[in-house]
Amino acid sequence: MTWLAWRQQRAHVLGILGFTVIACALLALARLGVLDPIGNFTHTVLLPLGLLGGPAVVGALAGASVFAPDVERGSHALTLTQSVSRNRWWATKVLVTGVPLALGALVTGLVATWTYEVEPGRGSPSLMSPFFQVQGVVPVGHTLVVFAAAALLGLLRGNALLAVVGSLLAYLPLAMASLLGLRRYYAPPLTGREYEVPPGAWYVTYLQHRGPEGPVAADPCASPDNPCTGEGLPGEWTVGYHPGSRFWPFQFVELGIFLALAAVLLAAGWWVAGRRLR
Repeated sequence: MTWLAWRQQRAHVLGILGFTVIACALLALARLGVLDPIGNFTHTVLLPLGLLGGPAVVGALAGASVFAPDVERGSHALTLTQSVSRNRWWATKVLVTGVPLALGALVTGLVATWTYEVEPGRGSPSLMSPFFQVQGVVPVGHTLVVFAAAALLGLLRGNALLAVVGSLLAYLPLAMASLLGLRRYYAPPLTGREYEVPPGAWYVTYLQHRGPEGPVAADPCASPDNPCTGEGLPGEWTVGYHPGSRFWPFQFVELGIFLALAAVLLAAGWWVAGRRLR
């Protein structure tokens, strides 16, 4: 069964490998300054956007290839009559594609972490979007959610195109929630004067002191004493922030959330394969 699954899905597994190699090569070139100097457009815009959308598309294509072609042709019925249990058929096909996909996302995320790290004291974009989503272990969770959704739709509908489009549409609100700062709620923000905040922190709130009434939410750039232009005293502002040291804890929290969603989708696929698929 493993050999059969490999023959059916090897093109997609090799595609995953190819995407991983290309992404890691581009990240290495960016880090070394060959592709573009650090801080320029390619390094800060094009690469993060490509690393955000690329794995999602690869995950959708890989997930759609797991079951949809068999269900569409009806060839799964022949396989299930050859002393192969439904559970073994489902698990083998998921693992043959899902494991390389997860490993590829992990390698790409770790190389991206190396690419975007900066010297101590200069600050870091690690907690900001879209850098947070393309670094560390978070890409594994995001990619597996799309993969699991596409595999489930392939089982239900037997249409690869529908599985790809449907899984990407289902993933879109999750991606937007992450990009818009879901992680700010993973832990209470620290507070302090603006000049006391360590480099690499991610600001989530600004509070302006206005006499006895205490701090009220405000936009520092809209203040008459505008600290964005260097006017006024930075100490007049209290900020809520997440320090850069929370990067890895937040990474694992978000990974856990997305892995839980992927597990639910995979469990639904297992149930469909065992109870509804004919």
